[in-house]
Amino acid sequence: MQPVLSNNRLPLTPQPFRSRRAQSIADDLRGLMLSGQLPVGSKLPTETTLCAQFCVSRTTLREAIQMLRSTGLLEVTPGRGSYVRAPSLNFLLPSLNMAAQGRSLQGAETLPLLHLLHHHALAVAPTHYTRQREAIQGLYQHTLVRTATPEECAATEATWHLAVLELAGQPLLIFMGQIVLALGAQARVKKYQQPDEVLRGIQLQLRANTALLEADTTGADRVLGQWCTTPPTPRQHAA
Repeated sequence: MQPVLSNNRLPLTPQPFRSRRAQSIADDLRGLMLSGQLPVGSKLPTETTLCAQFCVSRTTLREAIQMLRSTGLLEVTPGRGSYVRAPSLNFLLPSLNMAAQGRSLQGAETLPLLHLLHHHALAVAPTHYTRQREAIQGLYQHTLVRTATPEECAATEATWHLAVLELAGQPLLIFMGQIVLALGAQARVKKYQQPDEVLRGIQLQLRANTALLEADTTGADRVLGQWCTTPPTPRQHAA
């Protein structure tokens, strides 16, 4: 697991023995984005800070930034800086393919990808929600139950996530969501062994459902991001 960001500095990695240093920097930053340490909407540190941390020239750094920009991971605004954005489905497919083969993401590491899928679903068809009020009301049928077993809660959560993705009307999005949710199944069961997590899930579901009913896609995206990018905090027991 990569270290958490602190003091506006990114975790350093050893200098690789390869000529394409820009590619290495792009890979490091991409990993931070997918892990959630650089969430969608966050601003990258300044060029001066990044050049000093990675020990490279501005030319090399800008090449790395351009690589991320070309894949849709960064939005560069002159005079304001570089901001992390949700990648396109074309970018997500290779990562999901690796995950499906058991060679990549597992458990809680799938949460940033799940959020990206939700973000895309809310962005591609925001006008659909006023015409799908019945479908949105159906989300309440998949609300977590405090007396359910961890396995039942995990299955209910997965069904609810898929129901949200279905609102966009894109079969490929549903398929990708099924892969991500399958990879995180065991992590969800473990999470719901903590009663506090069931209550937290219920609260987030109701907030997201309400936002969707009010056609507040920005609010719904914010709630889903909180759910998918904030890992559960283990309860502390007295010794």
